[in-house]
Amino acid sequence: MLRPSCPWAGSNSSSQWMQKQALDHFVLEARRKGYVARSAFKLSYLDDRFHLLDKTRTKAVIDLGCSPGGWCQVVRERAGDSCLLVGVDLLPVKATINNAVFLQGDFTSAALQGRLHAQLDELQLLPRRRLAGVEGVVDLITSDMCPNRTGGSEDRQRIAELNLRALQFSLPLLREGGHFVCKVLGSRASYPDLWHAATRHFLTAQACKPPASRAQSDEFFLVAHSRLAAPRKGLSPSASVGLGSAQQQSQHTYGLDDWPGFARRRSPKRRH
Repeated sequence: MLRPSCPWAGSNSSSQWMQKQALDHFVLEARRKGYVARSAFKLSYLDDRFHLLDKTRTKAVIDLGCSPGGWCQVVRERAGDSCLLVGVDLLPVKATINNAVFLQGDFTSAALQGRLHAQLDELQLLPRRRLAGVEGVVDLITSDMCPNRTGGSEDRQRIAELNLRALQFSLPLLREGGHFVCKVLGSRASYPDLWHAATRHFLTAQACKPPASRAQSDEFFLVAHSRLAAPRKGLSPSASVGLGSAQQQSQHTYGLDDWPGFARRRSPKRRH
């Protein structure tokens, strides 16, 4: 989840955004319930609709792009304290969550993925070798990652590449019946490779826009439900995009969660 600083502080656009944020129903409700971000209601809705989390069956979850921690709070609330939880983000996590490990860094870097695999090995979340092959042990992998937004078509290309990398990382780790969720921008037709991979490896792949996603925003979520024991064969990318009802591509405007003034930056290191 991107939570950048605004380079246009003091501008009319910034003031209008802050006014909308202060009056937003989901912001007020997040404060009331103790969530660190309104985005928590997006995962709550997805779980209500697709049954992704369960206190008796969900044993391990990985959250990519987890800062400031709203989705992790929902995971802990709905999966229980015994569920192992690993979060990754460029930015630090604000929420304090029991039995959770947070790694700060760039998910796409080899160094961070090495640290992540080492952590998964320590938590015994790496795939287990069996006589019939390799079996993953993670129940759910979520990604609310989104690159810096400029408002152009490059946004969708970059998030499509990021989502593919997240899915490729997830497939070996997910158990049979496990789920994958990621943020997408625009229509299904913008992500043929992602939808092709999702429909090959999961029982269903659907696009969903939770009520907490602003109506004016082009944000949707891909919910890939129930990892198959073996991928489907003979499914072309064009056919996979056509599975299910395609979402109509909306005219681009910005909502509270993806306003372009919030360009992600790493905090500069202090010199002593």
